[in-house]
Amino acid sequence: MKLLEKLLVNTGELIAAPYLKAFTDRTPEKVIRKALQFLDSDAIHELKEYIKNSLSESGGFHDRAGKADLYYTLFGYFISRAFDMEEMFPAIEKYVQQKIRSESLSDVHLHCAAIISATTPTGWGYPDGVASFRSTVKQSIRRQLKQQKIYNAFLSLLTCYYIRDFSGVYFISKYLTGSELHANMPCSVS
Repeated sequence: MKLLEKLLVNTGELIAAPYLKAFTDRTPEKVIRKALQFLDSDAIHELKEYIKNSLSESGGFHDRAGKADLYYTLFGYFISRAFDMEEMFPAIEKYVQQKIRSESLSDVHLHCAAIISATTPTGWGYPDGVASFRSTVKQSIRRQLKQQKIYNAFLSLLTCYYIRDFSGVYFISKYLTGSELHANMPCSVS
């Protein structure tokens, strides 16, 4: 990483620290983990079995048609993290890395792969590493921001948080602040 780029990232992180602390306490996996406190042990056991059975042989989670899909894999990954089902992580990571290498990912699938890759123990599966992946995500966000729907902005915010692109978080939050759609925003964005 270039010196100036590293300085900007560190400065952005310092400025965003209070806001990041609030979100860090409310990440999807932490919210799910807190919700588990309201379930009895039988329900938790059944949910764990369902999660195990939803993982395909390729390592991705099944979509409604029964095929492995990066979008479903992101949410399956969040849930498996909340359940501390670490035995599933290598298969999921392998699936994501295979998708990154074999497909030209864009939009939702690019964001899902970025989030999972940023949180896995071995890190990035992108051939050129973190900088290239961040660059690809930034280009995708900026390209689609003008026609971006609110849910895509939500996914973009999540992605920027997980890949530690704090200028991206700022950029998207400015877009949402200027948006006339506040009354119609889904609760996930609010």
